[in-house]
Amino acid sequence: MAYALVGAMCMKVFAWALSFTQAFTICLAAFAVGIGLATACIEFNFRAAVPSWVDTIIWTGVLGLIPLAVINWLARKRGY
Repeated sequence: MAYALVGAMCMKVFAWALSFTQAFTICLAAFAVGIGLATACIEFNFRAAVPSWVDTIIWTGVLGLIPLAVINWLARKRGY
């Protein structure tokens, strides 16, 4: 929840048209998606033998690219 609050503050710097509540909702959704994917990734790593170079690519997507895509998608959906 605190990460979503910090993310909403940072988003508000770049997206002035969004209200703080909209920015917080968008960041909270992206944080929830990121936590869900990270949990699924950890479970997958316990069950399957994944090489370290693939693991790096997976974590880059899970923690970096996918939450950013969710933020972008939700911001466009809200009209920004």
